[in-house]
Amino acid sequence: MRPYKSLQKLTSDEIEAHILDPENNPLPERCEEQFHRVMTAARLMDSHPDDGQVSLLLMEKYAVSTTTCRRDIALARQLYKTQHTFDWDFWRVWMIRDQVELIEKCRAKKDFKAWNAAKETLRRIIGEKPEGVEDPRRMEKNLFLIQVVNQNGERKELSLGEVRDWKPGQVKALIDNLSTPIDVTEAEQIMES
Repeated sequence: MRPYKSLQKLTSDEIEAHILDPENNPLPERCEEQFHRVMTAARLMDSHPDDGQVSLLLMEKYAVSTTTCRRDIALARQLYKTQHTFDWDFWRVWMIRDQVELIEKCRAKKDFKAWNAAKETLRRIIGEKPEGVEDPRRMEKNLFLIQVVNQNGERKELSLGEVRDWKPGQVKALIDNLSTPIDVTEAEQIMES
């Protein structure tokens, strides 16, 4: 093995081999002390989620500086996934996908007892629907206005509610007038107003 001062210079395979079989795969002497500090930091992070607490405990046990403790904690976090760095969202999505596949298999086998149990488990994994904030404007009435110009050139806005109360002949006349083509001068007048 190469004589390095720091564990960071070693490959992950060399560190893993040392963890699995320390007698046959020893670390360089210069790395031994840091290895023990990093292992201690990894164990402490499981019970102390605050890096400050872990740093104080490492400083007390090994008589090292704060900077050294921070480096060891960062290295421990890279080497070991603790409960505080575990990807809960990925795990939850994986569990839901796995449970859905189990439900499909049980339904295909017509094993309804296991099917219902799997559905109940899925319901527990997903949990209850979170309380959402109600949109205060959701229940407001939407007002749709139709702009029409009468023969005198006056603009008038008709609400959709008013038009619904009209007789079918009046509605047809309105639709026919709204869909008649206009010439360029009328379009310019509309755009200018």
